[in-house]
Amino acid sequence: MLVAPFALIYLFYVYTFGESTASYTQSPTLTLILLGSGIATALPLLLFAYGAKRITFSVIGILQYVAPTLMLIIGVFIFQEPFSSVQFMSFVMIWLGLLIFTTSRMQSTLRLRKQHAESL
Repeated sequence: MLVAPFALIYLFYVYTFGESTASYTQSPTLTLILLGSGIATALPLLLFAYGAKRITFSVIGILQYVAPTLMLIIGVFIFQEPFSSVQFMSFVMIWLGLLIFTTSRMQSTLRLRKQHAESL
């Protein structure tokens, strides 16, 4: 957001004085599509940042593994991407580590709640 005004001034300068290849090879429609793609890229990131403020870091951490896992499943089962046994074992080890982390986190949370309830 801070750099955008400077970038727009630069693009205007380059486009106006004809030093850009974009000034004679691209149509105005293509230029608008390219500008819109920046918005289409930034909007989901801004929405994620807004939503991430409302949930715990543990949940955000798990969500960071869900999206790549879904992409892996789509790649292997829909697009028939190769997936070796070494890659499969790596995948299993990653999720096993996440399961161990989540289990220990839940146990410590339950222990703290129990201690808090007993102290009341």
